[in-house]
Amino acid sequence: MAQSLLFLHFIMNSTISILVVDDDPVACALLKETLLAENYLVDTAINGLEALKTIRERSYDLVITDFIMPLLDGLELLTKAKAELPGLQVILITASRQEAILVEARRQGADAVIPKPLEMKKLLNIIKNILQKKRR
Repeated sequence: MAQSLLFLHFIMNSTISILVVDDDPVACALLKETLLAENYLVDTAINGLEALKTIRERSYDLVITDFIMPLLDGLELLTKAKAELPGLQVILITASRQEAILVEARRQGADAVIPKPLEMKKLLNIIKNILQKKRR
Protein backbone atom coordinates (compact mmCIF):
# COMPACT_ATOMS: atom_id res chain seq x y z
CA MET A 1 0.00 0.00 0.00
CA ALA A 2 2.78 2.44 0.92
CA GLN A 3 4.54 1.71 -2.38
CA SER A 4 1.39 2.43 -4.38
CA LEU A 5 0.90 5.75 -2.57
CA LEU A 6 4.52 6.69 -3.23
CA PHE A 7 4.10 5.77 -6.90
CA LEU A 8 0.90 7.84 -7.12
CA HIS A 9 2.73 10.81 -5.54
CA PHE A 10 5.52 10.43 -8.10
CA ILE A 11 3.14 10.18 -11.07
CA MET A 12 1.04 13.14 -9.97
CA ASN A 13 4.01 15.43 -9.29
CA SER A 14 5.89 14.46 -12.44
CA THR A 15 3.19 16.10 -14.55
CA ILE A 16 3.23 19.37 -12.61
CA SER A 17 5.34 22.10 -14.15
CA ILE A 18 6.79 24.89 -11.99
CA LEU A 19 8.74 27.99 -12.99
CA VAL A 20 11.15 29.34 -10.36
CA VAL A 21 12.14 33.00 -10.78
CA ASP A 22 14.98 34.50 -8.77
CA ASP A 23 17.95 36.70 -9.66
CA ASP A 24 20.02 34.93 -6.98
CA PRO A 25 21.49 31.87 -8.74
CA VAL A 26 22.15 30.03 -5.46
CA ALA A 27 18.58 30.49 -4.21
CA CYS A 28 17.23 29.54 -7.63
CA ALA A 29 19.33 26.37 -7.80
CA LEU A 30 18.43 25.34 -4.24
CA LEU A 31 14.72 25.75 -4.86
CA LYS A 32 14.99 23.91 -8.17
CA GLU A 33 16.81 20.98 -6.54
CA THR A 34 14.22 20.80 -3.76
CA LEU A 35 11.34 20.72 -6.24
CA LEU A 36 13.05 18.20 -8.52
CA ALA A 37 13.50 15.93 -5.48
CA GLU A 38 9.70 16.07 -5.11
CA ASN A 39 9.40 15.01 -8.78
CA TYR A 40 8.07 18.29 -10.12
CA LEU A 41 9.10 19.48 -13.58
CA VAL A 42 11.09 22.67 -12.97
CA ASP A 43 12.37 25.51 -15.13
CA THR A 44 14.12 28.64 -13.93
CA ALA A 45 14.38 32.28 -14.96
CA ILE A 46 16.78 34.90 -13.60
CA ASN A 47 14.45 37.90 -13.82
CA GLY A 48 10.86 38.88 -14.41
CA LEU A 49 11.27 39.67 -18.10
CA GLU A 50 12.79 36.28 -18.83
CA ALA A 51 10.03 34.65 -16.77
CA LEU A 52 7.27 36.46 -18.65
CA LYS A 53 8.77 35.36 -21.98
CA THR A 54 9.01 31.77 -20.71
CA ILE A 55 5.42 31.81 -19.41
CA ARG A 56 4.21 32.94 -22.83
CA GLU A 57 6.10 30.10 -24.55
CA ARG A 58 5.27 27.25 -22.20
CA SER A 59 2.46 26.21 -19.88
CA TYR A 60 3.08 26.15 -16.11
CA ASP A 61 0.94 25.06 -13.21
CA LEU A 62 2.75 27.31 -10.76
CA VAL A 63 5.22 30.19 -10.71
CA ILE A 64 7.35 30.82 -7.63
CA THR A 65 8.95 34.24 -7.85
CA ASP A 66 11.19 36.41 -5.75
CA PHE A 67 9.92 39.94 -5.16
CA ILE A 68 13.03 42.08 -5.63
CA MET A 69 14.62 41.51 -9.04
CA PRO A 70 16.05 43.69 -11.79
CA LEU A 71 14.16 44.59 -14.99
CA LEU A 72 10.75 43.39 -13.78
CA ASP A 73 10.11 42.69 -10.12
CA GLY A 74 7.99 39.87 -8.73
CA LEU A 75 4.91 42.02 -8.20
CA GLU A 76 5.03 43.31 -11.78
CA LEU A 77 5.54 39.77 -13.03
CA LEU A 78 2.56 38.62 -10.96
CA THR A 79 0.37 41.40 -12.37
CA LYS A 80 1.35 40.81 -16.01
CA ALA A 81 1.21 37.01 -15.78
CA LYS A 82 -2.23 37.03 -14.12
CA ALA A 83 -3.52 39.50 -16.73
CA GLU A 84 -2.55 37.09 -19.49
CA LEU A 85 -3.23 33.82 -17.65
CA PRO A 86 -5.77 34.39 -14.87
CA GLY A 87 -5.69 30.73 -13.78
CA LEU A 88 -1.94 30.67 -13.24
CA GLN A 89 -0.97 29.95 -9.64
CA VAL A 90 1.71 32.29 -8.26
CA ILE A 91 3.69 32.28 -5.03
CA LEU A 92 5.61 35.44 -4.20
CA ILE A 93 8.68 35.15 -1.99
CA THR A 94 9.90 38.26 -0.21
CA ALA A 95 12.29 39.45 2.46
CA SER A 96 10.15 42.57 2.85
CA ARG A 97 7.92 42.89 5.87
CA GLN A 98 6.10 45.92 4.50
CA GLU A 99 2.39 45.33 4.92
CA ALA A 100 1.57 47.38 1.80
CA ILE A 101 3.59 45.01 -0.41
CA LEU A 102 1.93 41.95 1.09
CA VAL A 103 -1.54 43.44 0.66
CA GLU A 104 -0.84 44.48 -2.93
CA ALA A 105 0.51 41.03 -3.81
CA ARG A 106 -2.70 39.45 -2.51
CA ARG A 107 -4.79 42.05 -4.34
CA GLN A 108 -2.98 41.27 -7.59
CA GLY A 109 -3.78 37.58 -7.20
CA ALA A 110 -0.85 35.96 -5.41
CA ASP A 111 -1.92 32.58 -4.12
CA ALA A 112 0.61 32.88 -1.30
CA VAL A 113 3.19 35.36 -0.07
CA ILE A 114 6.03 33.65 1.76
CA PRO A 115 8.67 35.43 3.85
CA LYS A 116 12.39 34.81 3.54
CA PRO A 117 14.30 32.96 4.74
CA LEU A 118 12.39 30.07 3.19
CA GLU A 119 11.42 27.06 5.22
CA MET A 120 11.43 24.38 2.51
CA LYS A 121 9.05 22.01 4.31
CA LYS A 122 6.54 24.83 4.78
CA LEU A 123 6.94 25.90 1.14
CA LEU A 124 6.34 22.34 -0.09
CA ASN A 125 3.14 22.14 1.98
CA ILE A 126 1.92 25.45 0.57
CA ILE A 127 2.68 24.26 -2.97
CA LYS A 128 0.77 21.03 -2.38
CA ASN A 129 -2.23 22.92 -0.97
CA ILE A 130 -2.32 25.41 -3.86
CA LEU A 131 -2.10 22.68 -6.47
CA GLN A 132 -4.80 20.61 -4.76
CA LYS A 133 -7.15 23.61 -4.78
CA LYS A 134 -6.43 24.12 -8.47
CA ARG A 135 -7.41 20.52 -9.27
CA ARG A 136 -10.80 20.86 -7.56
